[in-house]
Amino acid sequence: MGKGSENGDKMIDIHMHLIPGVDDGAADMEMALSMALRAMDQGVTAIIATPHSAAFDGDPQRTVEQFNRLRAGLSRLLPVYLGCEVYCAPERMRTVTEALKTGRYPRMNGTSYVLTEFSPWVTEEDALVCAAALLRDGWKPVLAHVERYERLRSSVTALRAMGCLMQINAYSLYDEEDAAIRTFAQRLALDRVADVLGTDAHRTYHRPPSVRMGLKWLYENCAADYADSLSWWEAARLFEIREDSDGGI
Repeated sequence: MGKGSENGDKMIDIHMHLIPGVDDGAADMEMALSMALRAMDQGVTAIIATPHSAAFDGDPQRTVEQFNRLRAGLSRLLPVYLGCEVYCAPERMRTVTEALKTGRYPRMNGTSYVLTEFSPWVTEEDALVCAAALLRDGWKPVLAHVERYERLRSSVTALRAMGCLMQINAYSLYDEEDAAIRTFAQRLALDRVADVLGTDAHRTYHRPPSVRMGLKWLYENCAADYADSLSWWEAARLFEIREDSDGGI
């Protein structure tokens, strides 16, 4: 059982749809700032803003401009970094790897890590094909909200062995209404298989930032060193996050 930590109310959120007006996340700047402040109130100390890759397929320049406006709006309050939730399917991998190579799809704060999303019904075979394509080109997949992929629950070991990292949502540890998803997220944490946390927050009224109770569960049920690693330390190390920085690109 966890023994608590002085950092038990702290989290780096590596997955939030915060950039206003570019995908199904924050509708406008007012909502984006409200979401960020709500996250801060629950202990989030830095955010990687991760719009869906379709935002960069449609109008990459506007997406980056909106990110820079958001970063300016949160200046001196909360560092925000740029990333992208990259939708991967076997038939898309040539497009995906080219977009990563050219920089059209941002990696996680410019590192080699790629927040990787699959179809909710992805099979183990397709996930392995996509992961292999990314790894072959030198990218490091971070599987987004892995607890949601029902058909991958027996495949996590194989995907980790390949070199994938596992991101789970903080709210899945406690607030998630689907018992199967909640139980699997908890098991990933208890077995020290999850690597980093996000919220996958979209809007103030739809999947809002929800961190507090998930962090409480984490520190009550896991060793403090692992809880610290999952909630902030590993994200800071892997994605070169400085919580006293203004983020940016």
